[in-house]
Parts: sequence; C-alpha cells; structure tokens
Amino acid sequence: MRFKIEQIRNDSGDSIVVRVDGAAIFSNLMSFKKELSKLENGKTIVFELSESYLLDHTIMEFFHDFQHDYESHGGKCEFLGLEHHTPVSKHPLAARKGRVAQ
Repeated sequence: MRFKIEQIRNDSGDSIVVRVDGAAIFSNLMSFKKELSKLENGKTIVFELSESYLLDHTIMEFFHDFQHDYESHGGKCEFLGLEHHTPVSKHPLAARKGRVAQ
C-alpha cells in the first residue's frame, strides 16, 4: 500500500485527503495507523480509495474503528471509491476487491 496525506483548505474549513493506492492489507496497517495518529482532531478526513485494488478485512475494521473514534472527537470521515470495490462476503467489514477498469 502506498498512501499520501494532503491538507486541503477550503471555504468550509480544513479537509485532509488520504489517498490509498495498491493493496491495503494487515502487513502495512501499523505504518498507516502511525501516520493517521498524527492528524489533528476536528477536521474532515476523506479517504480516497479508488486506486486501491484490495482492502482486506483488517483495513476495513480499522476504517470502522478509526471513523468511530475520530468522529467522537469532533471530526468527520468520508470514504470515496468504495463503490469501485466488490465485497467478498455480505459482512459489512468484509474484504473488498477493486474492480478492474475495462
């Protein structure tokens, strides 16, 4: 997984865009968590997932927990690009495979 964190300033306040590329899996979760822990509370964090081709269940669970914790401290989380992924089961936190563009 490669990720890039960008600060975006706009009329409605500050947003932080986290772009995730490649496979987001358990083996790279620790470095991802470390970088996200540095983010200031109270912002809007937008996770851009369109360029990821695999989101495993540990990443999906992390997103769920991160969103709950971050929003409980006054922030907001948005997830863009999940519509480009197919869940491997009906569980809401199931792994997701990115759809290959034809």
